[in-house]
Amino acid sequence: MMDAETESRPPRPTARQPAVRRSPWPAAVDAVLADWRTRWPQAFTKPVPLAVGFSGQIKAALRAEGKAPDRKTLGITIHQWTVQGAYLRAVARGEMRRNLDGSEAGVPDDAARQDAQKLLDERAARRAERERQEQERKLALSKPP
Repeated sequence: MMDAETESRPPRPTARQPAVRRSPWPAAVDAVLADWRTRWPQAFTKPVPLAVGFSGQIKAALRAEGKAPDRKTLGITIHQWTVQGAYLRAVARGEMRRNLDGSEAGVPDDAARQDAQKLLDERAARRAERERQEQERKLALSKPP
């Protein structure tokens, strides 16, 4: 027979719930990117280096439709898109820059390629340092007192 205390407790979970994969971007950025993917799939489906001044092309297209682009959301979305690893790797490799319609717009210059590679190298160094610290922590925990 159970006492009142044990009856009032919620049951303990028996299995761990799978983690829900969330987008790495805020909801507003996801919404803007979803719109851009339908408008300009050649530029926003797979990260490719975009033409210099592509943000002006976006603003002009939105204004032509009578939509006033929100500068902050536009800026955050562009930033999030252009600092993702796949985009930076494409720039570092010197892949062809593209206009929103997918047409060629030249290759990234050496400065752009070097900047992209520098960001990638910095991220790799931070990741390696985190992994080293995690290994040290695991080693310290596994040693007997």
